[in-house]
Amino acid sequence: MSAEIEKLAVTVLCVDDDETSLKLLNLMLRKKVDVLFTARNGREAFELFLQHRPDIVITDIMMPGMSGLDLARCIRELDQKTSIVITTAFNSTDFLVQSIDLAVTQFVMKPFNEKYLVKALEHCYHGILRERALREQNERISVLSRALEESPAAVAILSEHGLIEFVNRKFSELTGWKSEELIGMDICATGEFDGWWQIRDAARAGLNWQAEIQFPRKHADIFWGRARLAPFSHGTGNSRKFILMIEDITDQKRYEKELHYLATHDALTGLYNRGFYEIELQRLANGRYFPVSVIMADIDGLKAVNDQMGHEAGDKLIKAAASVLADSFRADDVVARIGGDEFAVVIRGANADVMLNIVRRNLLTRQWIEHAGYRIPVSLSFGTATASCCEELAVMQTKADALMYQDKAAKKGRSHTGC
Repeated sequence: MSAEIEKLAVTVLCVDDDETSLKLLNLMLRKKVDVLFTARNGREAFELFLQHRPDIVITDIMMPGMSGLDLARCIRELDQKTSIVITTAFNSTDFLVQSIDLAVTQFVMKPFNEKYLVKALEHCYHGILRERALREQNERISVLSRALEESPAAVAILSEHGLIEFVNRKFSELTGWKSEELIGMDICATGEFDGWWQIRDAARAGLNWQAEIQFPRKHADIFWGRARLAPFSHGTGNSRKFILMIEDITDQKRYEKELHYLATHDALTGLYNRGFYEIELQRLANGRYFPVSVIMADIDGLKAVNDQMGHEAGDKLIKAAASVLADSFRADDVVARIGGDEFAVVIRGANADVMLNIVRRNLLTRQWIEHAGYRIPVSLSFGTATASCCEELAVMQTKADALMYQDKAAKKGRSHTGC
């Protein structure tokens, strides 16, 4: 290789007690390296080494006070990475053995030949570049490791067979398992839970996977998580691993549930509201859940209660009527407040006879509320109708409404005649 090389990004310390040799080294190297220091003996050189920590030290062996080998020994006690080049005019086996023991990088014989000196320098430089690259890689790995460890998301590394190889602190906090309990465990061993099986099956199939599902903690309770599984290449060949990230969205799900409840329920009674009732009718119209029956109900005398005793008493009456209706039906029946004093109940699988029995058995029982020393009756007027196909749904509510108003009018008639 030609001695005319590009300047190397290294710091070099040259040591020689012979002034002529030191000047020659300076002349050969000053245009070939970034920074060059020179010293006339081993002690001076060691002080410069402590101060500047050069990448390469080029030292003569035979020097008074501190020999080149002694200098190399002191350097090796502090740093195993510094490249050391020994220069000597003596071809001594003993020097060679000691140099090997001290992990000397290169030998250069005197008198100096610039070609061999530069070749030795380049050999050291390539080793320094490899060391720098390794150090940078380790630093990147360290940064990534810290980032994973401090990530606000729970992170785990899985093998392609679903074995847990790494978890960060957040993963342990979120699941309740310590890292030492999880490492080496099949992810499905953390509990009988369908989500873990989905994750392992996706890993074994080599798939990207994501879902919002509930996860079990170690101590039986659960949390909502937004989980993502993604494969990444590892090493050589076809070896793959998977990164699993779980973000805790329990609060978000709770908030969504609250918003959904507010959007579909009446604030005063806790029953479904009119919007949900209409959506349910539309859903039934597009389905095959027949027969479908509806009960329309209206509170008797609410306006008089509001006018004579105030809206607090009226609200108490509305809530009492809602309670009567809610307690009279199954959990999957839709009981809704669709107006100020109006209610509707949608029941799947109930025909007209079943509806009449429900009304007679559960809804005609007289109840009372207490307010300001008065007993106020909870009385409802009813109308029922049944649809046996989707075409009949359109007129079902109208028919039930009409029958409900007939019931209310009949009650008023009986009241006026004193019956």
